[in-house]
Amino acid sequence: MMKMPVIGLRNIRRNMRRSVTTILAIAIGALAMLAFGGFMAFLVVGFRTQVIEGTGHLAVMKKGFYEFGSGNPAAYGIADYQGVIAAISDDKTLGPMINVITPTITMYGLAANFDADSSRTFYGFGVVPSDRQKMRAWDEAGITKGRVLDELGLVDEDDQRGVIGTGLARILGLCQPLKIADCFAAPARHAVPAEPQVKPGESTLPPGLDLSELARRDTQAVQASPDAGMPRIDLLSATSGGSPNIVSL
Repeated sequence: MMKMPVIGLRNIRRNMRRSVTTILAIAIGALAMLAFGGFMAFLVVGFRTQVIEGTGHLAVMKKGFYEFGSGNPAAYGIADYQGVIAAISDDKTLGPMINVITPTITMYGLAANFDADSSRTFYGFGVVPSDRQKMRAWDEAGITKGRVLDELGLVDEDDQRGVIGTGLARILGLCQPLKIADCFAAPARHAVPAEPQVKPGESTLPPGLDLSELARRDTQAVQASPDAGMPRIDLLSATSGGSPNIVSL
């Protein structure tokens, strides 16, 4: 048995070219496996971090939300969400492990920028800004250590501000007003025939579809706010009772 290492070394030295090639092949294979394993581990941890920062470790919703909620989100919302938050916070097992617990809301509708005469369907996501900032700072794995979080520019007390996606901003003609980088403005439109004159207080919509009063009240509220000079869009969606409503953002 003592001669086995000697015989092995003698065999390696007998054909150095073959031995070097074999060692290099083993080394390259090992490095490739380590690199690929590290890459996959980074992807998994990065995806997990992104999901937790966006939706948290646990999301609670009404039964049937995934199956039917997109078609009727108001019917699948949690009416007494404060009670659900209190029940989870007071739980002996879950309570001590909670850092942030916050409500969210999703909505679908029509977004319009009347200054640019453009509109587009939208998907909205409502959050509590202070809670959202705490969630975005979560970094258990340390993969985003040293990252500077962009402030959303939102505060809990202001319900008339929001963050708009670049794609929707481009379609609504808000690239220049919002000074968005890498967002090109829409080409100028061709002239269209002038619309018929409408008398004050008269609506061009069919009877029963006049939403001008809703838009007027919300517009007055925005014009009276400190952010009256900021770009504004109007959102048309359904209330929790199912009736249409317009709010200005």
